[in-house]
Amino acid sequence: MEFWEDVLSNLIGAGVGALCGAFLGYWFGLKQEYKMRENEEKDNKNQLIKSLINEISENKEYLENELKEIVIKDETVIKIFDVKLLTHSFESGVFSGRFSLLSPETQSILSNYYLGCSRMNDYLSRFETGNFQKIEQVKVLSSFTSDWYDRLKKTSNSILHILKSELSP
Repeated sequence: MEFWEDVLSNLIGAGVGALCGAFLGYWFGLKQEYKMRENEEKDNKNQLIKSLINEISENKEYLENELKEIVIKDETVIKIFDVKLLTHSFESGVFSGRFSLLSPETQSILSNYYLGCSRMNDYLSRFETGNFQKIEQVKVLSSFTSDWYDRLKKTSNSILHILKSELSP
């Protein structure tokens, strides 16, 4: 009888030890995987922010140039911005899903900023291709260009400040 008691107690002890070991191994594995994913998300967010900071800084330098004055058909002087603004980092962040790592407020601010960049680029494309029907359309595009130019120029510094504050250490 003593033999079976020893066997049974050894089996129970080994079984409980194995179950505890398996549970602890699983728990530590999950904890480590969670930490790795957290670090990966932080790295992805920081990469996106640094890329956006570089892009907006370049756009800011472009925006330091004045609008270019052009005389059109009826001696009307219009102003256009003759440099395409960069939007690649923003588009890449949106399409890769990394944009969702930013706070909702920052996403909104950046979306508005890049909407302005896209509009400026669209207006420039229209001027370059002559894709307008009447002189009034050119004047309207010119006024839109001036408005967006002013908005983008004024908001660049504050957007850079917001992005820098979102960088994780």
